[in-house]
Amino acid sequence: MVFFVNTLVLRNSLEGNPTFSGLLQQARNVVLEAYANQDVPFEQVVDGLEIERSLSYNPLFQVMFALQNAPLNALELPDLKAQYLAVENQRIKFDLSLVLEEIETEKGAYLEGFWEYDSDLFTPERITRMVGHFQTLLKGIVANPQQTVGELPLLTESEKQQLLEDWNQTQQDYPQNLCIHQLFEAWVEQTPDAIALIFKGEQLTYRELNSKANQLANYLQTLGVKPETLVGICIEPSLEMIVGILGILKAAGAYVPIDPTYPSERIAYMLDDSQLAVLLTQEKLVTSLPQHQAQVICLDSDWKEISTESKSSPITSLTPENLAYVIYTSGSTGKPKGVLVAHRGLCNLSQAQIKLFNVQPDSCVLQFASISFDASISEIVMALCAGARLYLGTREELQPGQPLLELLQEQEITHLTLVPSALAALSSENLPALQNIIVAGEPCPPSLVIQWASGRRFFNAYGPTESTVCATVAQCFEDMDMLPIGRPIANTKIYILDRYLQPVPIGVPGELHLASVGLAKGYLNRPELTDSKFIANPFSQKLSDRLYKTGDLVRYGNDGQIEFIGRIDHQVKIRGFRIELGEIETILNQHLQVKEAIIIAREDQPGVKRLCAYVIASQNLTVSQLRLFLQEKLPQYMVPAFFVLLDAFPLTPNGKIDRRALPQPALELEDEAAINFIPGTEAERILAEIWQRILGIKTISINDNFFELGGDSILAIQIIAQANQAGLQITPKQLFSHQTIAQLATVAETTAITEIDQGLVTGEVPLTPIQKWFFEQNWTERHHFNQSILLEVPNNLQPDLLKQTISKILYHHDALRLRFVQQGEQWQQNHSLDCHSFAFEKVDLSHLSYHEQLTKMAEISEVQQRVLNLEEGPLMAVVFFALAERGKMLIVIHHLAVDGISWRIILEDFVTIYQQLENQKPLQLPPKTSSFKTWAEELQNYAQTPEFYAQFKYWLNRDFSSVSPLPVDVQGDAQSNIVAHAKTVSFTLNEEQTRLLLQEVPQAYNTQINDILLTALVQAFGRWTGSYKLLLDMEGHERENVIESVNLSRTVGWFTSIFPVFLTLENLDHPGECLKSIKEQLRPIPNRGFDYGIGYYLNSDLTIQSPLKNYPKAQVSFNYLGQFTSHQIGEIGWKLSQESSGSIHSPLGQRSHLIAIHGIVVDGQLDMEWQYSENFHHQTTIKNLAAAYRDSLESLINHCLSVEGGYTPSDFPDADLNQAELDELLSELDF
Repeated sequence: MVFFVNTLVLRNSLEGNPTFSGLLQQARNVVLEAYANQDVPFEQVVDGLEIERSLSYNPLFQVMFALQNAPLNALELPDLKAQYLAVENQRIKFDLSLVLEEIETEKGAYLEGFWEYDSDLFTPERITRMVGHFQTLLKGIVANPQQTVGELPLLTESEKQQLLEDWNQTQQDYPQNLCIHQLFEAWVEQTPDAIALIFKGEQLTYRELNSKANQLANYLQTLGVKPETLVGICIEPSLEMIVGILGILKAAGAYVPIDPTYPSERIAYMLDDSQLAVLLTQEKLVTSLPQHQAQVICLDSDWKEISTESKSSPITSLTPENLAYVIYTSGSTGKPKGVLVAHRGLCNLSQAQIKLFNVQPDSCVLQFASISFDASISEIVMALCAGARLYLGTREELQPGQPLLELLQEQEITHLTLVPSALAALSSENLPALQNIIVAGEPCPPSLVIQWASGRRFFNAYGPTESTVCATVAQCFEDMDMLPIGRPIANTKIYILDRYLQPVPIGVPGELHLASVGLAKGYLNRPELTDSKFIANPFSQKLSDRLYKTGDLVRYGNDGQIEFIGRIDHQVKIRGFRIELGEIETILNQHLQVKEAIIIAREDQPGVKRLCAYVIASQNLTVSQLRLFLQEKLPQYMVPAFFVLLDAFPLTPNGKIDRRALPQPALELEDEAAINFIPGTEAERILAEIWQRILGIKTISINDNFFELGGDSILAIQIIAQANQAGLQITPKQLFSHQTIAQLATVAETTAITEIDQGLVTGEVPLTPIQKWFFEQNWTERHHFNQSILLEVPNNLQPDLLKQTISKILYHHDALRLRFVQQGEQWQQNHSLDCHSFAFEKVDLSHLSYHEQLTKMAEISEVQQRVLNLEEGPLMAVVFFALAERGKMLIVIHHLAVDGISWRIILEDFVTIYQQLENQKPLQLPPKTSSFKTWAEELQNYAQTPEFYAQFKYWLNRDFSSVSPLPVDVQGDAQSNIVAHAKTVSFTLNEEQTRLLLQEVPQAYNTQINDILLTALVQAFGRWTGSYKLLLDMEGHERENVIESVNLSRTVGWFTSIFPVFLTLENLDHPGECLKSIKEQLRPIPNRGFDYGIGYYLNSDLTIQSPLKNYPKAQVSFNYLGQFTSHQIGEIGWKLSQESSGSIHSPLGQRSHLIAIHGIVVDGQLDMEWQYSENFHHQTTIKNLAAAYRDSLESLINHCLSVEGGYTPSDFPDADLNQAELDELLSELDF
C-alpha cells in the first residue's frame, strides 16, 4: 500500500463579484490547469517561489480542501468484521481544513465531512457558525446559481434574527414632538433658581439663562431668522457662547459653530459655503474675520440693544424635523463638509445620555470640547436638559495636565468627556466628585480604564457627527482586555455589512452602518456625497428609511458588544498580506504598561512599506518586551518592524493625534540575531517565563542550555510542574533530552484552553448532585448550613476597602450570587446580578477587656451564622472586629455556594484585591475559569453519555450485604441525631509527622494520602467493632478532569461529591499488606467517585436507580480536605485565628451520619476532627476510637519509613495480575 497524495495549490479570484456559475467555470479551469502540472511536488513549488517562511502560518496557503470521491469499501475477511473509524488528529497542518466524502447508499448519494481547525485561531463556536454558513451558501447556490457571489446568502436564519433584530431592540420613548430648547425650558419651569452655567466665577441660573436666550431669540427674529436659517456663532468660551446657541435655537434657526482659533482660510471657506444670514461674535474678533456676507451681531457690544427685547419665549413654527445645527467636519477632499443635524436626533441624544450617564440635577458637567466639534453639544444638552450645572472652562483651564486636574478638583466636576489622549495626561487621584468619565473620538487603551474606572463609571462612546454625536456606548471595567464601543443607544440600530451590503457573521470585520432617529439630513451643498453616504436601508420596509455608511471597520463579539478595529481606509497591504492597522493598535493597547499606541505603515524607502509602532509607555518598558507581547498574539507579518517610544503624541488643534507629525524611525532594523533569541511561539514564551522565574535569571535566550544556566534535577521538576499548570505537557525525559527552550517547545504538547466568558453569569442553573442531596435532607433552617472562617488581621483595615473587595469577589465568583427558590417540591437556583448583596459590619470592641471581647465576638458570630437567605440573599456575611491591637475578620458563606477548595481561591483573591485597593493599583485577578453554571449544565449532559454508562457499571455490582451497624452506647432514634447534640473530639500531628505522612510514606507503596488515612481508619474501627469491614461515605472535591471542556481550577462553588466505599481487611498482622489491600480496593473506583452522585440524582434510568436506592446507608462519613497554608495571606499580616467562628449548622438540623471524620493539613500540621452525637455515643468511646486511629497512623508512618516498600497490581494496570502473581514476578526479576 502506497500513499499517492500530492497537494495542489489553487488560486481563485472573486474580483468583479462574479456569478456563482462564472466562478464555477473559473474554478474548473484552475483545477484542470493544476492537474496538468500535478507531478510537481508541493515542496518544490514552495522552494521555487522563495516564499518567506514563518512558524506562525503555513507557507503559500492556510486553507486545505479534500474531496474523497473513491468509496472506501468494507474490508471482508473470514470470521472478521472490520469497519473504518474516524481518528481525531492531535496535530494540524493548516489553519483550516474541510474534508468531504461522497457517500452512496441504496436511498441515494450524499456528502459527509468534517472541519479541522487550529484551536489557537478559532473557537468551537466560530467553527460551528462557519459550518452553518457553508450549508446556507450551498442551499443558496442550488436555488440560484446565477446569483453573484457577493449577494449569495451566508447567515443562518437564527443569526439573522440575532444580528438584525435581537441586538437592535433599542426602541425607547423620547419627546418626539419637542425641540431641544423646549427640554431646557422644562427645567427652567421646574428649578428656575438652580445654577445653570458657571464661567470664571460668574454664573447664570436657569431663569437668567432662559431670559437672556429669549431676548436674543426675539432679536434674531427681527433680523429674519426662521426655521432652516443658518446663524453662525464665532465666540470664545464664555457665558455668552451658551446664550448665543440657545438664542439661535429658540429663534428657530440652526447654529453653525466656528472656532475663532481656526486658520483664516478655513473660516473663510465655512462662511462662504454656509452663506450665513447672521453671525454672532464678539467685538474683539470682528476685525480678524475674513470677508463675508453675514450680518454681524456682537453679543458684548450689541447686548444693550438686544436686552430691550422681551424675555418671553418667541413664537415659531419650528418642528423636530428642522435643523438644529450644522457642524463642519474634515473631508477626504481636504475641504470640510457641513453636516445637517435636526432637533429630533438631539432630543433623543439628550435623553439617552442623561439616562446612560446618570446625570442628576446636582451633577456638574464640564464643557470641554470646542463648539466647532459635536462633542460640545453633547455636553451642553446632557447638563441643561437634566437640570444640572454646566461649567465652561477657559482655554488655559482646559489644558490637559495640571490645569485641567485642578479645575476638576476645585469645581467638583461629576461628568467628564475627553478624548483618551487628553485623559491620559491627567492623574486620577484626589477626584472624589468625578463619578462618570466618557471617552470618545479615538480608540481608548485598557490601561486608561485600569487607571480611572475604580470607584467610578467609565464609558467608551462612539459616534460620527452624522449620527448626532453618539451611536454606541460601552461601560468599561478594569478586567477588560479589549474595550468595545458597546451597543447602540436608544432608537439606534447597528448593521455591520460587507461591500455588498450583506450582514457579516459574528467576529467578522465589516463596515459599520447606522440607522437612527439621530441620522443627519445630509451634507450642506453636497448632494452627491449625501447620496453616497446616506443610502436606502435594505432592512426596512419604509422607503424613506436610510443607512449611514460610517467607513469604520468593526465586528460583533459573541455577546453583542461591538469592537472597533479602525477606519477602512487604514487597511494596508504589506508583502501580500492585507493588514488592518487598528487591529494591531487594539492588541498593543492591551499591554498594561502601554498608555497609548499608534500603528502606521511607512514608506520611507520607495516601494518598501513597513509597519511602525509609536508607543507611550510607562518607564522600563523595552522594545523587546513590546515585540514579544505582539508575537504571542499576532502572526509575524503583523508585528511592526519598528517601535518608537515617545513621551507624548503630537496633537491637532482639536486634541486628536496628528499622525502626519509622528517622527521618522531609525531605518536600521533591530539586530536580527537578537530577535532570533526572543521567544517566537506561545510555547517558547511560556517556557521562557518559567525558566526566568525558577532560575532567577532576567534575560534568557531560547537557545540557552538549562543545565549550563545552573539547572538541576530538583529545579527540573519545578519547571515541569509549572509548565503543566500553564497548559504545556512535558516530561522529565523530554527536558533532559531537549535542554533548550527552542528544542523543548517543539516536543511540548499543548493542552486545549477553553475560552471563558469573563462577564457576569446570569440565568437559571441546574442543581448539581450535591445540591440535590442537600435539599433531599429536609434540613431544618436551610439558611443555616454554612462554612466560615475567622482571620486575625491588622487593626487598621479600612471598611470601605473591605466592602469594595467583597463586591469585586461577588462580581468575579458567580456562585456567591446564587439564589434558591422552591417550586412545589422542587428547588431551583439562578444567578442574581447584584454584586453588592452581602452582609457587612464593623464592630469596635477595642474598649472591652480581652475576655469580654471573646464573649462579644462569639455572640456576634452566632448571629451572623443565621443571617444568610437562600431566596433573596445574601449568601455571604463579613464582620470586621476592631480590637485593641490586632483585628479579627469573620467570613460566613452558605455551603451551597462554597467548598474547601473555593475558600483557598476566595482568600487568595480577597488579599489580592484588598492590597490592590490599598496601594491604589489597578484591580486585576486571574481570568475566570468555567462557571458553576457551565459545570452544572455539563453534568446534566454527561449523565446521558456512553462514557458515563461505561464508568457506572462499577457501581451496579457492589455487594454491601455483609455490612453491620455500628455499636452505640445509647439507643436512640434517627430523629434525635441533630446538630444540637453533636460533640467533637480532635487531635493534631506535628509538622514532622505530617511531612513524613505527605512526602515520605507514599513512596513506600506508591500510595496516595487517602490510602493511608483510610487504612488507619479501617484498622481503628476494626479494633472497636471486632469487624474489619467498614462502609463509609467519602467526600471528594468533584473537580475531576472527566469533562475535558471544563476548567474549574479557579471556580468557586460547592463541588463536593459523596459516594459509598466498602473497605475490608484480612491480613491484620502486617501494616504493609493492610496498606496495599486498601490501596487496591480504592483504585478501581472510577473517576474518584465522581459518577455516583450523577447516577443517583441526574440519571432517571431505572436500571441505575433501583440498585442505588437499595444500598444500605453508611453511618460513617470521611472527608480529607487537603492542604491549606496561610503563607500568602500571612505576607500582609493575616492569619487563621484559633477562636471559634460560630455554629456553622443550625442546632435543629438533622445529621446524616452517626460519626463524621474530617481531616485537613493547616500550615503543615494534620488536624483530624471526629464529630459524633451524645445521644448515641459517650465521649470516652469516641476518644478511644480517635486514639486508636492515631496509633494506626503512626504505626503506618513508622512502617513505611523502615521498609523498602513494594508495588501493587494497580501500579501495572495493563499486566492483569493479582497481588500474589505480581509478588512472584517481581521476586523472579529481583525487583
